[in-house]
Amino acid sequence: TRVDVHDAHAIAMGKANIAMYHPGSAGSFVKVVMVNFMCHHHLTVELGPRINYIVGENGSGKSAVLTALTVALGAKAKSVGRSSTKSVKGMIKSGTQQAKLTVVISNDGEDAFMPATYGRTIIIEKVLAKVGANSLKIKNAQGETIGTKSDELARITDHFAIDVDNPIVVMTQDMAKQFLNSGDDGKKYEFFLRATLLQAVQERAMIAKNSVDEMKMVLDEHNENIPVLKKNIEALQHELNAFERVEQLRSKSIDFRRRYAWSKITQMERKLAEERGKLAKYQDEKAKLIEQISKLEKARDDAKKQKDIFQGQHDEYMAKVTTTAAERRAIEAEYKEAARQLQKVKTDQLTEETKIKQLSKKTKDAETKIQRVVDMQKGETTQVEANIQRFNQAMVQAKADVTQCEQHIEQLESTRQNSKRESTVCAQRHRGIEAGIDNIRKQIATLKSTSSNKLVLYHSKMPALVDAIERRRGDFSKPPLGPVGTHITLKNQEWVTPVEECLSGVMNSFVVATPQDMDKVRKLAQECGVPNVNVVCVNFNRQRYNIPSERVPNPSQFTTVMSVIECTHDVIFNLCVDQCQIENSVLLKDEGPAVALFNSNEAKAKNIGSIYTPLRKIFSSGNTTRNEAFKNMNTARKLGADSKSQIKQFEARIKEEQENAKRASAAQVAASKAVKDVESALVKAQDDLKKLISAAHDARRALEQAKSDAEDTSAAGYDVSALQDELDSLNAELITHRSSLAEIERECEEKQKAYDDAKNALAEKQALGESFKEHARELTNNLSAATDLSVSTAKSIARKEEQLRDADPIIALAEQTVAAMHEEIETCAEQTTAICTRSEAVEAGDINIEPEKLLRMYENSKEQMRTEEQRHKRPFEEISDELSFESRKLAKLDSGFGRSMKLYGQLRKGVKARQKQVQVRATEISKIVSHRFNYYMSKKGHSGRVLVDFKDATLSLEVKDGEKGKSVKDMRSMSGGERSYSTLAFNLSLGDTNESPFSAMDEFDVFMDAVNRKVSIDSLLKFARKHVDKQFIFITPQDISAVDANAEDIKIMKMAPARVDA
Repeated sequence: TRVDVHDAHAIAMGKANIAMYHPGSAGSFVKVVMVNFMCHHHLTVELGPRINYIVGENGSGKSAVLTALTVALGAKAKSVGRSSTKSVKGMIKSGTQQAKLTVVISNDGEDAFMPATYGRTIIIEKVLAKVGANSLKIKNAQGETIGTKSDELARITDHFAIDVDNPIVVMTQDMAKQFLNSGDDGKKYEFFLRATLLQAVQERAMIAKNSVDEMKMVLDEHNENIPVLKKNIEALQHELNAFERVEQLRSKSIDFRRRYAWSKITQMERKLAEERGKLAKYQDEKAKLIEQISKLEKARDDAKKQKDIFQGQHDEYMAKVTTTAAERRAIEAEYKEAARQLQKVKTDQLTEETKIKQLSKKTKDAETKIQRVVDMQKGETTQVEANIQRFNQAMVQAKADVTQCEQHIEQLESTRQNSKRESTVCAQRHRGIEAGIDNIRKQIATLKSTSSNKLVLYHSKMPALVDAIERRRGDFSKPPLGPVGTHITLKNQEWVTPVEECLSGVMNSFVVATPQDMDKVRKLAQECGVPNVNVVCVNFNRQRYNIPSERVPNPSQFTTVMSVIECTHDVIFNLCVDQCQIENSVLLKDEGPAVALFNSNEAKAKNIGSIYTPLRKIFSSGNTTRNEAFKNMNTARKLGADSKSQIKQFEARIKEEQENAKRASAAQVAASKAVKDVESALVKAQDDLKKLISAAHDARRALEQAKSDAEDTSAAGYDVSALQDELDSLNAELITHRSSLAEIERECEEKQKAYDDAKNALAEKQALGESFKEHARELTNNLSAATDLSVSTAKSIARKEEQLRDADPIIALAEQTVAAMHEEIETCAEQTTAICTRSEAVEAGDINIEPEKLLRMYENSKEQMRTEEQRHKRPFEEISDELSFESRKLAKLDSGFGRSMKLYGQLRKGVKARQKQVQVRATEISKIVSHRFNYYMSKKGHSGRVLVDFKDATLSLEVKDGEKGKSVKDMRSMSGGERSYSTLAFNLSLGDTNESPFSAMDEFDVFMDAVNRKVSIDSLLKFARKHVDKQFIFITPQDISAVDANAEDIKIMKMAPARVDA
């Protein structure tokens, strides 16, 4: 059937609505499009994935389809064999300037070529131009151009194993006719080699053999030159030996030259090292400045925070002081008023008591007179005597009661004094505990500030003092050391408290070398606000004391202070020995053994001066053993390694001291109450004493009166009624005054209580006010210290920042200098390396000598060498250079010849092995082809052989007629049909060895009769259906009605007659 022509551009771009690939097939042809090619104007031929027949009359352009396919895939014009001009340009349709060929290749399945790039279709588009170069485009399924180079096309055909120049892959019409009519066995042999690819293999093997032979020739030539070179070297060496003296001088001169060249570099390197040292020093100083600034900034911030805290606390306590003062004034006014009222009431009480005493005396006198008158009147003198005796006894008893009451008063007075002392002691203890708590809080604040500078442990202004000493260290004969504690390290933190107690006398001290330095340090201390600093003048040149073992306690029994500390300077160690006796100060955990050592006098025998326990110091003073508590228990430990743990210990101690303060306060209250109770009892006892004294006086007066009455015997004339009236009047007046006194006493008790309450309240307010004032004063000092620290730190920061700014240009200049010197050294070293390497110069001698001296030595050696050279015909350099060149050449030939001969042997062995493998493979292929040829000839009842002579390079076909039994070797003696079938059988035999995805035959059935054609077609179909993974294209002008056109794997295309436009 006639195939309609579609738009070639649309097909090339893959945009036509037709199938563009064969599912599961990679390397088969989908369609061929020809525009202005040979006899076609526009023609599209669609191909099936398996067996394709293209039929048509002669001249209809059947073979043009196969030609277009091979040309598009890069076949050579010689292989195509259709152009009279021996060029593909001759295939352009007459009357046109260019032809366009488009071949669509299926790219589906596992063997697809770069599917991610090309997709399922590869389009090969080739344009042939009569004028100019031909063009090539390789496109993907979307019509995008992927490549334009023939190398890229070769990659595709190599991937699919498509070789259009192989006659078995593409059997053209001319090739088939030539094979049929040829009687030349040599050409058949060439055909066989091309078809089986043995020709390419043999060509590569021959190239390898020729290369190995050429290598052998070159090696033989080099081998011949080696003896000649050896002879020349011997002659040159003989001539060179005559220059022994010159050589010695030359070697010496070369050594001097090398040393001189590198001595300049070593001199520059020494200067560079000096500059680098300066730069490193500048950088270290800058880093230290940055670190110091950072620490100072933190210290400044901490000081500001402390200042704010102290300011807040100070304002709070000042408010408390003001409030307490106002309250105290109010209570003081109440106290004064209560005192005035009490004094007034006491005055009234005393008046009434005096009046009552007077009235009581008058009453008793009156009663006595009445009784005496009555007794006298009765004449009972014996009663008077009895009264005298009774009054005498009463007076004695009254005196005894007075004495007893006075003793009781003395006891109460003693008890009151003791209670007052106890109250005072409790109050002092309470104030001491509160002061200790405040001190602990200060130590906690100090420890928290040590994160920026640990020197604040010694004094808040100590960092400023140390910084001032460091700035002026050049003013001292030797830099002072201090505080001493900063130069001592404690090995075991367990002993930090007793060790600091032992070293307390020197911890804050500074050590200087001269008295003048002492004055300078003290002056700086005054300027920095560190008063009363202890400065010790010692001998800095004295080495560390070597203390004999017999003068110290046995180290296996006792741990000394000396053994648990490390001193960074010998001067510090010597000071601790001189002033603290650290070598004789022992550390023990229990007080009992320590006291026992001194009580038994063993301490002196064991060289123990003092013993320090965790809380106490035990030592001997004369014949007495002293056991004293540590003085500085609530201070931050300067040798403590962990400030956080110290803070925790202090916080725990605050809680403990607060409990002690509560107990002390309770004890103070109890003591005050005891004082009040004793005073109340004392007041009552004094009142009782007054009454007893009064009773004693009354008894004495009564006794005196009785004695007087006994002497008066003339009392009979008294009027008793008048005396009785007087007595009644006195009793009435006495009752009135006693009632008034009782009222006054009750009022006095009330006024006394109000007075005592006001007095106690005033005392409490005064004590509280003094406590608040003390706190305020301490906070004022702390605030002042924090302010001073903040100001001094700010000044230090400004000074350090100024030093830091000054350091940058100095460092930059030093870096530039170092970089320039380094670059200069590298340049000089690179230039000097052309003379010799550094190691060679070092081997020659010392390169650290001054360059000028080495230059003179070099010039002298050259002059001596020139003098010696004048005695010889040729210069030493010429002979030496020639000998060196010839020696290197010989060494190169010797080493290279050995390696090359080894390689040559390996290559020669490999070439022979390859030739043998090629021969074996060729023999195997010839047997396979002969066997298959016999198989296909048997289809017609014949037998056949393929005879290949690899030695004479010939191939012949031998066919034996099955009926006649006659063998034929010359195909020209066969009929046309027999020759055509024999050629087909031979091609099919060769086709079994080919791996191409397609195979094409043009006019395979030429000269065949109907019988041979039928057998040929059947054989081709069986062959094609056997190779299910191949695509076949068969072109014939003959009738193929015997082919089943409806078979699924067969597609038949019929070309239109000649001269019909496509």
